[in-house]
Amino acid sequence: MKKFAILSCIAIFSASAHAAPAARTSKEYNEAYKCAMEAFVSGYGAGPAGYCVGNSRDPSSVEQKAYKSAEIDFRKKANPVLTGANGCSFSYGTYIANGSHADNFEEGPQKIASMKQVARLMGSRDISLFDKTDQPIPRETASLWFKKKTPYEWVLTPEAVKSCSKKQVS
Repeated sequence: MKKFAILSCIAIFSASAHAAPAARTSKEYNEAYKCAMEAFVSGYGAGPAGYCVGNSRDPSSVEQKAYKSAEIDFRKKANPVLTGANGCSFSYGTYIANGSHADNFEEGPQKIASMKQVARLMGSRDISLFDKTDQPIPRETASLWFKKKTPYEWVLTPEAVKSCSKKQVS
């Protein structure tokens, strides 16, 4: 009986894993993506869900995924600095030091010049990242560079090491 339960769970999980990529090619996803891009281009302030669906119903999970993908793609097209020539626009990070021993008794805004330093401090500080034109880097972009190793420890992703220069990483 236990084997049957385990096998059925595996079958369900594998079926759901294969369903996710199919959702991106569905008609619903494509229509939601196009509508979201239209909302971003037109500058509609309430966002793609309000523009595409309105108050008639809540957007489905497939539509929400399409809206998120459209937002990421729109930001990349609207601001090519986010991806940069080498795929990495990181310039510096900032955080507010509170004067404690952990902050080496420094106070106020502190600038971090390397991604490794940012990764070391991410678990204990609220860090803002900026690109070469001093514009904030969106969390979606930063999530491609950093991943959680433990609840309080962050590391650089292989993509960050590959796409960013040695100066940015060190």
